[in-house]
Amino acid sequence: MSACIPPVQHDEIPPESAEILKALGKHLPDGATRLLLTAAHSPMVLHAVVYHAATEAMSRLQPRLREGVALRTAELLACDYNISRYTTAARDAGLNAETIANLRRGSSTDCKEQVLLALTSKLVRDRGRHTRLVFDVARQLGIPHAEILEVITIVASVTFTSYLAGVACLEPEACPAQLDDAKIAFKTVA
Repeated sequence: MSACIPPVQHDEIPPESAEILKALGKHLPDGATRLLLTAAHSPMVLHAVVYHAATEAMSRLQPRLREGVALRTAELLACDYNISRYTTAARDAGLNAETIANLRRGSSTDCKEQVLLALTSKLVRDRGRHTRLVFDVARQLGIPHAEILEVITIVASVTFTSYLAGVACLEPEACPAQLDDAKIAFKTVA
């Protein structure tokens, strides 16, 4: 027996999950089919995956920061699936390999970004505890509560999909050349 939860077979999809998948229709993100079909075993889990994706898309954070928080979270969780996913998103947002590598390390030359990446690291490492000092610095810099809460939400969303990708044994989505470029850049800067 496999240690992975496989995607649900099309003829075994629960009716509630089938409705959600049908509603998504052509709006399925590239490479997300296996993740969604694995989540489709449970309509509640599938709904959560879709909700998290929609929530991330609503973020008002600048794309560089949004992808940076997601990349940092994926890096700390050692989730190759999400590292690949968010590396691709960061490239699509115009970020180069060096910037992506720095964000994965939690490093930025921008003070606000650096504080929010530090918050990201603290949230992941300490599971939401002991963040008062970082919150205080964020408030002193005038970072709005809405942005702090969005960082927390992105960390939670990436953590959730990392756990799901892990139990589904999902491989990275990006083509090997893109992932290799990101790994090389990360090792060079690290």
